[in-house]
Amino acid sequence: GVWGADNNHVLAVGDDGICYQYDGQQWLGRPTYTSSNLNGIWGSDWTDVYAVGNNGALVHFDGVSWSTFDSGTDVNLFGCWGTGPDNIYVCGGLGTMLHFDGQQWESQETGVTQALDSVWGFHADDIYAVGVSGQITHFDGETWTPENSGTTERLWSVRGLPGHPPVAIGANGIFLTRGEDDWNPQVIAEGRLMYGMWDDHDNTLLMTGYNGLLQRMTDPAWQVLNVGHTHWIKGVWSPTCERVYAVGKDGVV
Repeated sequence: GVWGADNNHVLAVGDDGICYQYDGQQWLGRPTYTSSNLNGIWGSDWTDVYAVGNNGALVHFDGVSWSTFDSGTDVNLFGCWGTGPDNIYVCGGLGTMLHFDGQQWESQETGVTQALDSVWGFHADDIYAVGVSGQITHFDGETWTPENSGTTERLWSVRGLPGHPPVAIGANGIFLTRGEDDWNPQVIAEGRLMYGMWDDHDNTLLMTGYNGLLQRMTDPAWQVLNVGHTHWIKGVWSPTCERVYAVGKDGVV
């Protein structure tokens, strides 16, 4: 996973609790005080960043150092996202969803039982989580409700552009767009595995995947930026889409 506040403040996390911080010039190691693989990262600002991982790992960065928290679960945690420091969601195995209200973490019922890999929303009352076997569940501010994805492929990321329906990506090039009643699947990227997404909050989505895939969608055109030159690219983040940070297997940045 990768997240930042700006081009001089970027954090990347990964296997065995590894973390590197980019200061605009170089990447420097930062101890997270966990040995669990860290899978997802999100922050409300540079002094309030959370990373989540295997065996319920939950760590917090205050702008200077990391500290560990008790998540209350030992399932693997995969995704983290929020609208602010007092409204954060973490998803993981067995349909787990944890919510932080600024004071404590509490479990929420999602209506699904298999792993959720990613959580993201337009607003506090319009949030989506996706995962294994094409699972999608939607939060309206009060209740999580499962939705029909139209696929059984594993979904690794969900995101959306302003004024457009949300999309989800996953295994074997699956690309879903939410319709009025359900999600509409198609296959893109020549069927490659697709893991991560980011957007410019305007009209461009960035997607990452297997075999170094980096792809841009500026509605309605698709453009492949990179493929076949490195390992799996799983996480992507950018402050403006003018400079983009992508991370993946074997320490690739």
